[in-house]
Amino acid sequence: MTRVPSTIIALLALLLPAGAAYARTLTVAANGVDSARCGTSVPCRSVSQAINLAVDGDSIVVGPGRYGDLNLNGTFGESGEEAAPAGCTCMIQIAKSVTVVSRDGAYSTVLDAGGAAGPSTLAVVQIAASGVVFGRARQGFTIINGGAGVTVVDAAAGLRTQGVRIEGHVITRNGAGVRLDADASSVVGNVIIANTGDALTIDGAQDQVLRNVAIGNGQGVSTRAERTTFQDNALVANAGPGFFVEAASANAYLRNLVVGNSYGFFMRPAVSYGEAPAIRNNDILGNLGNGIATGMSATATGNNITGNAVAILDGIADGDHCGLFADETEPVLATQNYWGDSLGPGQMDADHNCSPKNAVVIPFARSAYRFGEGPRGVMP
Repeated sequence: MTRVPSTIIALLALLLPAGAAYARTLTVAANGVDSARCGTSVPCRSVSQAINLAVDGDSIVVGPGRYGDLNLNGTFGESGEEAAPAGCTCMIQIAKSVTVVSRDGAYSTVLDAGGAAGPSTLAVVQIAASGVVFGRARQGFTIINGGAGVTVVDAAAGLRTQGVRIEGHVITRNGAGVRLDADASSVVGNVIIANTGDALTIDGAQDQVLRNVAIGNGQGVSTRAERTTFQDNALVANAGPGFFVEAASANAYLRNLVVGNSYGFFMRPAVSYGEAPAIRNNDILGNLGNGIATGMSATATGNNITGNAVAILDGIADGDHCGLFADETEPVLATQNYWGDSLGPGQMDADHNCSPKNAVVIPFARSAYRFGEGPRGVMP
């Protein structure tokens, strides 16, 4: 047998990426004990302590149970409880490039920022490092009772955060769901229900927002993102718009299910990158106000736009069946959409084009599209 010289082995070790040779898996459990050495031979009790002991490249696996203010006295940091660093308005801070997942999934593993006085104003989890993986499919957390569920902010020294992935969580009863201000990051396969604010606030560039379910929140998705893809999400029965878009940017909105919100898309340019969003192959159905209300140039093609703005609601709709309303200064290309009737928009049972001067809707589709829309395989 040929032997590899020890000098070559030593050289290969030196060439390994920093931390790769020492990447560990730390564990956290409801019966664990926080100490200076927990996580490897015995589990830690708090996620925060495991993060304190981790280094870039490590993984943290959290067992079933409740993590937070364990005795509900309103004070974090007591024995076994979560405690973020001073200055972080959060319960748990992830400021290292680590992976944090649950062992048994969201329904068994709860991160709870509430106490005796009820919900907290803290973010339940704040991510402040690039390369963080927080949750995976069927390895996420239930995240409750915070001012926000998950926030992603700039890293140390103001460095822009990139490459974060947030996946597999149930996020409910918070002030807001997920607030992502990062680039080249992804929010995938989360169930975000009954938060008082936005289900998702997305800022940054080249992000991916995929297969999320947002039901009964104060608003669906609010975004000033640039060149970001929103695909296969279900935004249903949110009090505000399904999509509240504030950036004139080349974002792509693809195969989303947008149903029963105050508006389907409400697009008001607060930031302009000199580009137009593309709204393609969505179901925009039964929203209380306009299916698409836009104050920016846009392309909306191949969508089902039906049943919108049927009711008379003060400040939202006049019962005019507006599938599309565009500010008269902004051109909109809205061809090949299905409006609810084979004869096109404006028929008795169809949505209308309420901006005929500047919105082009012919040719239109004569029958409804059948999309593989919405989140697939979302099982936190």
